Amino acid sequence: MKSTTEYINLLRDYMTKNASKYSIIRMGIFGSVARGEQTEDSDVDVYLETSKPSPRLLSARPHLILLPNSNHMETK
Repeated sequence: MKSTTEYINLLRDYMTKNASKYSIIRMGIFGSVARGEQTEDSDVDVYLETSKPSPRLLSARPHLILLPNSNHMETK
């Protein structure tokens, strides 16, 4: 199980590599991971803010949740 800091670092890395491609201006986490209360069964709730709607972003949705814990990845 990753720590909150590890998830934040993964988001920062993702932002660095993909912000211009997807017009991302802000990303964050919320929920149990943000509170430091995650368990092995927790998903990672990611907030994403863009400067413009992007069909590319919507089609890449499964790839935006790059913060899987041990066996769980959710793409609601």
